[in-house]
Amino acid sequence: MNTRRNVVPAGTAVGAALPELTNCPDCGAPAEITRRDVLESTDGPVEHVGVRCVQRHIFLMPTFLLDRLPQSQR
Repeated sequence: MNTRRNVVPAGTAVGAALPELTNCPDCGAPAEITRRDVLESTDGPVEHVGVRCVQRHIFLMPTFLLDRLPQSQR
């Protein structure tokens, strides 16, 4: 019999998604992706993310800029 269970942090609503984590583009501290939006541009729609780090830096930036962060900073 398999007794292994998925563990969900206390206070997490059933069916709620866990936060997406990244690093702050400014200081490299742990950061949470707080939102995802698609904004129009002259070259077509561009996906953006809201990022908030533990040092209280807040960004709204194109998703492709997250890909440019060094792997050591993610």
